[in-house]
Amino acid sequence: MSNSSLSPNVAGISPDNIYRCKYGQTHVLLPTNYHRWSQDLQAFLEIERAFRIVTQEEKEPPANPAPRYASWEERRVKAEVMIFTSCSPATRQQINLAMDPWDMWQTLKAKYDSAASRAGRFALRGRFNRLLLSQFSAVTAFITELTKLRQQLAGSTEEVTDSTFISQLVPDLPNEYDAIVQIMSRDAALTADDFITGIVEREAELSNKKAQLSSTSSADSANSALLANTRAAALFTNSSRNNRHSRWSRSGMW
Repeated sequence: MSNSSLSPNVAGISPDNIYRCKYGQTHVLLPTNYHRWSQDLQAFLEIERAFRIVTQEEKEPPANPAPRYASWEERRVKAEVMIFTSCSPATRQQINLAMDPWDMWQTLKAKYDSAASRAGRFALRGRFNRLLLSQFSAVTAFITELTKLRQQLAGSTEEVTDSTFISQLVPDLPNEYDAIVQIMSRDAALTADDFITGIVEREAELSNKKAQLSSTSSADSANSALLANTRAAALFTNSSRNNRHSRWSRSGMW
């Protein structure tokens, strides 16, 4: 089986970068979350009685007796597939299904559990902490960037919790958001996703109000211009009549 034959759906990866199997779910392996991924996948592999094969504590048995070898081979293949399919497309490039589970595990550990990987996580968290609303043209753009960094750090030692995400977002919000923030803050079970939904809806509401005010202002301006033109036309008409009356009076026609 080649790497390209596994689509995200077949591999158990959902669009939100979550790997799911019958034992649970975890974030797929990204360049930033090796620590969490390895812990969760180890648990899944242990349930399959395959992790000792991954660590080479359980060696390949002789071909006979056949049932024992068949059990070992089945668990070895499961380990390969679970490791491979729980990687993101980017991290999957480091391994292939021709490798044995030990080589796959060690290759990923060497690549993503390194000092450089940890430094990358710290750098991402630093960028998250330094983001300001003033750097963006809209609240939604600010939220999008915060969310992107949060997703990159998901499952790592620098993971951004719901409360941390909300705390990073709230101080920069304009005063027009105070009411919705106060209402949502009363919910003890508030998640970052719930908070984002409320803020995005409030931004849309403010945008609609602004558009309505602009439309009303434009209509008022148009009405004022029309009224001014009407008055000017009336004055012109009256002036013309007066001029004609004056000319007719002087000529004796009226």
